[in-house]
Amino acid sequence: MQILSKIKPNEKDKKKVKKLVNKFIDKYPKLKLELAGSLAKDTWLRNNCDIDIFVKFDYKKYKDKDISKLLKKKLGNVSTVHGSRDYYQLKKGRYVFELIPVLDIKKSKEAVNITDVSPLHAKWVKKNLKDSDQVRLAKQFCRANNLYGAESYIGGFSGYILEVLVTHYGSFIDLIKNAAEWKDKEIIDIEKYYKSKKEVLDKLNKSKISPLIIIDPVQKDRNAAAGLSEKRLKKFIKLCQEFMKKPSDNFFYESKINLRKDKVALINIKPNKGKKDSIGGKLSKFYGFIENRLNKEGFIVEESDFLFGKKAMMWFYLEKLYLDKKMRHYGPPKKDKANLEKFRNKWEGKRVFFDKGKSYVNVERELYDAKSFINDILKKNKKHFKRSKLKVY
Repeated sequence: MQILSKIKPNEKDKKKVKKLVNKFIDKYPKLKLELAGSLAKDTWLRNNCDIDIFVKFDYKKYKDKDISKLLKKKLGNVSTVHGSRDYYQLKKGRYVFELIPVLDIKKSKEAVNITDVSPLHAKWVKKNLKDSDQVRLAKQFCRANNLYGAESYIGGFSGYILEVLVTHYGSFIDLIKNAAEWKDKEIIDIEKYYKSKKEVLDKLNKSKISPLIIIDPVQKDRNAAAGLSEKRLKKFIKLCQEFMKKPSDNFFYESKINLRKDKVALINIKPNKGKKDSIGGKLSKFYGFIENRLNKEGFIVEESDFLFGKKAMMWFYLEKLYLDKKMRHYGPPKKDKANLEKFRNKWEGKRVFFDKGKSYVNVERELYDAKSFINDILKKNKKHFKRSKLKVY
């Protein structure tokens, strides 16, 4: 595939980054630093390279300490990224160094925080992955189609998931070929920790069961794909099916979003300033809130999506743009005499009807068209963004 020559770092790129990393590590001789992430595993993409570094703390000495606070004292003026355990960022030119405090463990069961297992992930990938270029293809395929990233506001494929999948299937093409046939609750257990699908579903924590289950190769009780949303998974499977029918480098390039101008509501948003993860998470929840309100009101969302970068975009394909001006407001069952009387008194002057034993009255909708309805939601939730623009076709 020609795309590989464009996304694979050349020797000059590698030497430059290696020099930067070594220079950075030399600044902190008293810290136990270890290269992490896609750089350590040689699965990074050209012109897309954050530099992750593990800062390792002795397990016995620091397992009961707040190693994030300890690290910040040693680093001084750095930007904090909040998470299950805080980590830190330093910007050097166009590169961002991320310093991640971890306990120096040998087995996943020693982990105090999920982050502690990350060096074991890197070690497993370096040992088992045969061809890092195949991961690069998988990453670019997902990036181009808004499927890459484990952040909650994306709900996509993490780099580690793709590394495990490519290792499991052997190549990018074999991953795509098999993914096109995935069914619900597809299970990938590369280390064969479990004897059957039933055993996985019985023993895995129910909150971690998702449409795709990838048993973490270094942590048998963890589903590495638990954060992958059903929406992103379905889109990935559909793209794999389309790719198998007609393979093309076009799948690896970001394409302009072309929405069908047919019962679609498009919202462009200028986000508030702040940490990207935090702002993205809030906007993602707001997107879900809008979708829920549209469904509850009766517009019915048939398809939707959310994109977040410097700007945010949400769109909703609706079953209908206009609702009846009157709607049913339901009350208690006919047999609940006491509450039925209260319901009648509350809606005095309106006729009470019954449908399958449940009472209701017909009331006028305040907003019966999608544009007015969504604008009302945006007006009442301005705290979530700087400004917004709605178009309904």
